[in-house]
Amino acid sequence: MQQQQSSNIDVQARARELDEIAKSINALADLFKDLSSLVIEQGTILDSIEYNIERTAVAMEGAVHELNVAKGCVLVCPLYPLSRETL
Repeated sequence: MQQQQSSNIDVQARARELDEIAKSINALADLFKDLSSLVIEQGTILDSIEYNIERTAVAMEGAVHELNVAKGCVLVCPLYPLSRETL
């Protein structure tokens, strides 16, 4: 009888330990879900930053071209003879 009671106590203790392990695994799974969401969100933000940098590079190339055109106009303009010396 005492041995059976001791076995029941051991079984109950193991059951509690298994419940704690299951709770820990569920908590860990929730952490990984949260981490996954953060990684996806940051990936989207990085994609947006990369897109904006590419757009800025294209705009800068256009601005450089416009400045070169303006510089050429100033160099050939007869009204601004001094401007050739400053460029």
